[in-house]
Amino acid sequence: RLPQPAPVVFLPFRAPKQGRPKSERGTRKKSRERGRAREKRIAMSAETEKSAAAPAPAPAPMRCQRIGCDAMFTDDDNPDGSCHYHPSVSSLLPRPLPLEKIASFRSFELL
Repeated sequence: RLPQPAPVVFLPFRAPKQGRPKSERGTRKKSRERGRAREKRIAMSAETEKSAAAPAPAPAPMRCQRIGCDAMFTDDDNPDGSCHYHPSVSSLLPRPLPLEKIASFRSFELL
Protein backbone atom coordinates (compact mmCIF):
# COMPACT_ATOMS: atom_id res chain seq x y z
CA ARG A 1 0.00 0.00 0.00
CA LEU A 2 1.29 3.48 -0.97
CA PRO A 3 1.56 6.21 1.63
CA GLN A 4 -1.15 8.89 1.39
CA PRO A 5 -0.11 12.55 1.22
CA ALA A 6 -0.87 14.63 4.25
CA PRO A 7 -4.02 16.77 4.00
CA VAL A 8 -3.39 20.38 3.05
CA VAL A 9 -4.89 23.00 5.32
CA PHE A 10 -5.01 26.63 4.21
CA LEU A 11 -4.89 29.19 6.98
CA PRO A 12 -6.19 32.71 6.40
CA PHE A 13 -3.35 35.16 6.01
CA ARG A 14 -3.57 38.92 6.09
CA ALA A 15 -0.66 40.82 4.62
CA PRO A 16 0.63 43.61 6.83
CA LYS A 17 -0.50 47.07 5.72
CA GLN A 18 2.15 49.48 4.66
CA GLY A 19 2.32 53.04 5.82
CA ARG A 20 0.97 54.68 8.92
CA PRO A 21 -1.88 53.21 10.96
CA LYS A 22 -5.36 54.65 10.37
CA SER A 23 -5.30 56.61 13.59
CA GLU A 24 -2.25 58.56 12.40
CA ARG A 25 -3.51 59.24 8.87
CA GLY A 26 -4.97 62.63 8.16
CA THR A 27 -8.34 63.23 6.51
CA ARG A 28 -7.30 66.37 4.62
CA LYS A 29 -6.09 64.39 1.65
CA LYS A 30 -9.44 62.66 1.31
CA SER A 31 -11.38 65.92 1.57
CA ARG A 32 -9.16 67.48 -1.12
CA GLU A 33 -9.73 64.48 -3.36
CA ARG A 34 -13.47 64.73 -2.79
CA GLY A 35 -13.38 68.43 -3.66
CA ARG A 36 -11.47 67.73 -6.87
CA ALA A 37 -13.84 64.93 -7.80
CA ARG A 38 -16.80 67.26 -7.19
CA GLU A 39 -15.22 69.95 -9.38
CA LYS A 40 -14.70 67.40 -12.14
CA ARG A 41 -18.35 66.28 -11.92
CA ILE A 42 -19.53 69.90 -12.10
CA ALA A 43 -17.29 70.57 -15.10
CA MET A 44 -18.53 67.41 -16.83
CA SER A 45 -22.18 68.29 -16.17
CA ALA A 46 -21.63 71.79 -17.59
CA GLU A 47 -19.98 70.22 -20.63
CA THR A 48 -22.91 67.85 -21.17
CA GLU A 49 -25.33 70.78 -20.88
CA LYS A 50 -23.41 72.58 -23.62
CA SER A 51 -23.48 69.52 -25.83
CA ALA A 52 -27.20 69.03 -25.14
CA ALA A 53 -27.86 72.63 -26.18
CA ALA A 54 -26.08 72.06 -29.51
CA PRO A 55 -28.39 72.20 -32.53
CA ALA A 56 -29.72 68.94 -33.91
CA PRO A 57 -27.89 67.64 -36.97
CA ALA A 58 -29.48 68.24 -40.35
CA PRO A 59 -31.62 65.36 -41.66
CA ALA A 60 -29.81 62.99 -43.96
CA PRO A 61 -30.80 63.19 -47.62
CA MET A 62 -33.00 60.38 -48.93
CA ARG A 63 -32.93 58.79 -52.36
CA CYS A 64 -36.05 58.56 -54.54
CA GLN A 65 -37.27 54.95 -54.73
CA ARG A 66 -38.51 55.22 -58.30
CA ILE A 67 -36.59 53.05 -60.73
CA GLY A 68 -34.05 55.13 -62.62
CA CYS A 69 -34.69 58.39 -60.73
CA ASP A 70 -32.13 58.25 -57.89
CA ALA A 71 -32.82 61.91 -57.05
CA MET A 72 -31.68 63.01 -53.58
CA PHE A 73 -34.03 65.05 -51.37
CA THR A 74 -34.66 65.86 -47.70
CA ASP A 75 -37.87 65.87 -45.69
CA ASP A 76 -37.57 69.65 -45.33
CA ASP A 77 -37.83 70.01 -49.11
CA ASN A 78 -40.61 67.45 -49.53
CA PRO A 79 -42.67 66.81 -46.40
CA ASP A 80 -44.87 64.22 -48.14
CA GLY A 81 -41.97 61.73 -48.38
CA SER A 82 -41.44 61.88 -52.14
CA CYS A 83 -38.84 63.55 -54.29
CA HIS A 84 -39.85 66.83 -55.92
CA TYR A 85 -40.00 65.15 -59.35
CA HIS A 86 -42.63 62.52 -58.46
CA PRO A 87 -45.70 62.16 -56.25
CA SER A 88 -45.38 59.90 -53.22
CA VAL A 89 -47.57 57.10 -54.67
CA SER A 90 -45.53 54.12 -55.77
CA SER A 91 -45.52 53.21 -59.45
CA LEU A 92 -46.19 49.56 -58.60
CA LEU A 93 -49.70 50.11 -57.26
CA PRO A 94 -52.58 49.11 -59.58
CA ARG A 95 -54.18 52.09 -61.30
CA PRO A 96 -57.03 52.39 -63.77
CA LEU A 97 -55.86 52.40 -67.37
CA PRO A 98 -56.54 55.37 -69.62
CA LEU A 99 -59.44 54.99 -72.05
CA GLU A 100 -57.11 54.90 -75.07
CA LYS A 101 -55.33 51.82 -73.77
CA ILE A 102 -58.58 50.11 -72.83
CA ALA A 103 -59.90 50.70 -76.35
CA SER A 104 -56.70 49.33 -77.90
CA PHE A 105 -56.85 46.19 -75.72
CA ARG A 106 -60.47 45.57 -76.71
CA SER A 107 -59.70 46.02 -80.39
CA PHE A 108 -56.76 43.61 -80.05
CA GLU A 109 -59.01 41.00 -78.44
CA LEU A 110 -61.50 41.24 -81.29
CA LEU A 111 -58.88 40.24 -83.87
